[in-house]
Amino acid sequence: MVAMRIGVEKPALRAFEDISLEVTYYFPTAALFAGVTSAVLDVVLPRNALVDQLQVRVQARRVDSVQVQQVAQVRSYVQSGGHELVIDFGTPRTVSGVSLPAAQVTAVHAWLGSQFNIQSALAFGATASSSVSFPELRTERLRVRTSAALSDAQLAEVFLHLPEPPSGLALSIDGAAPVWTHPEPVQPRAGVAAPDAAGWDKESRRIVDLTAAFAALAGDPLAGDGPVTFKLVLSTAVPCLLNLALSGTPAMRRIRRVRFGSETRTALDFASEGLVDLPLALPAPPTGATRLIQELRWTAEADLPPARTVPPTGPDAVPGEDGLPLAQAVLTPEIAACVRLPAGTGVQTLQGVRLPLLAEGDGAEVRVVLWQPTEPAAGGLPLQPLPQGTSDPVTLAGAAAESWVGFTFSKPPVLETALAAAMPWLAVVVTRGSVGWGLATASGDATAAVDQMLLRRGPPNGPWKSLPAPLQSSTAVLNARGRLRLTGLAPKDAALAPLTVQLLGAAAVRDLNPVPKGEAATLVLGAGISANAPTLRLISRAVGRLTLRDVDVVSDL
Repeated sequence: MVAMRIGVEKPALRAFEDISLEVTYYFPTAALFAGVTSAVLDVVLPRNALVDQLQVRVQARRVDSVQVQQVAQVRSYVQSGGHELVIDFGTPRTVSGVSLPAAQVTAVHAWLGSQFNIQSALAFGATASSSVSFPELRTERLRVRTSAALSDAQLAEVFLHLPEPPSGLALSIDGAAPVWTHPEPVQPRAGVAAPDAAGWDKESRRIVDLTAAFAALAGDPLAGDGPVTFKLVLSTAVPCLLNLALSGTPAMRRIRRVRFGSETRTALDFASEGLVDLPLALPAPPTGATRLIQELRWTAEADLPPARTVPPTGPDAVPGEDGLPLAQAVLTPEIAACVRLPAGTGVQTLQGVRLPLLAEGDGAEVRVVLWQPTEPAAGGLPLQPLPQGTSDPVTLAGAAAESWVGFTFSKPPVLETALAAAMPWLAVVVTRGSVGWGLATASGDATAAVDQMLLRRGPPNGPWKSLPAPLQSSTAVLNARGRLRLTGLAPKDAALAPLTVQLLGAAAVRDLNPVPKGEAATLVLGAGISANAPTLRLISRAVGRLTLRDVDVVSDL
């Protein structure tokens, strides 16, 4: 608390006349005549900015005196016996002094609600001065009698003493409703030297977080990179020293809507399981800079069947020379192969299987047969064909390269076990021609699907024997495994997403579950990935058409 006595020291100084009134202030005062009712800050952001943090520093400090025309309408009258000013605030204000530029104040009248209080005027008489102070008045209007008329230019030099602290503070953007308000009087904290968000420091400053407000105004992915200027206005009900500035550098990212040609949507057809790499066209970053992509957003539309094929890609054959597999199982009507189905694929109702086959010469005819295994304790080896476990035959044309061929079961069996040694086997039987089946190799992870696809050979009805030694050792030719994919239905309590999506080069992978009306989704890339020309990889376990729209890329540049 600071006690101050205000007096006239020099004629040139506009101060208040000493009338033996001691005025006690609870707030520090700023320079004389500094009070204003608003401050403006232009905030320039890219149109497509995603604002992660934007804070401003607000100062609302009580001042000693305020220019009357900043807080009121002033009317000047000439009446018999003198001159007067009517100062109309339009709202109740606390006043304790008046200063004129070229006349003396002879009397002051407060407003009673319907008229001025004539009987109880503040009359100065012999103590009349160009600057006077008086006990605080709370009034909507003030009548000031003067010794002389004031010109328009002189009216601009009339000042008032408003002793109350700032209150009724508000921040608004582009004239809209306030995004921040502080209706209470400003209460500085004497022991706080630096502004923070908890309250006002000793200089009547504080930090205001406007992140949410500006985030709602920017972030248009279709707007482009051009700047937009937002006019931020700080206003107060009580004139004071106002300052408004950014607190630090705003933290922001960019969001851009990807176009596919002239459209913001694209359709991808999956005739079978597999992957599609989709380039995402973005404007080039500044010269010498590399864009860090942090997030992808999109809406996916599809009406896909419930069947899933797993794995949707691979397993791949071990490559040999001239683009051929290093090792092939050559199947004829006399020689068949039997492969164990992998466990843990997510498929429970087995509707069919797919195998990568190459028919030679005039083509071939192939079917597959499910075999029941022995007990796990006996090795889980193929024991006998399963009833109704034979697929319809499929005719293959002669070709120069393998292709994935589907075989379906009329009565799909249910795979109820997660134990690899209890899974059924699948015999690949050729009834006409000759077929090549490129072989994979074990990965060394016993739980991996390919490692579970053990191979045996023999006549179509068995018995099934082990492969030759060079195909059972990674130090010889390869530790051979079969290659197949399962097609079927996942259990209801463990749904299998039809697609996955990832950005090439990033580790993050997300399941994609599109619906006909569209489903919005986001892929967060953690620390981000540096890519000026990103590519989206979509892997499908289902057959059908996927439509992607409103694909937005969030990046630092």
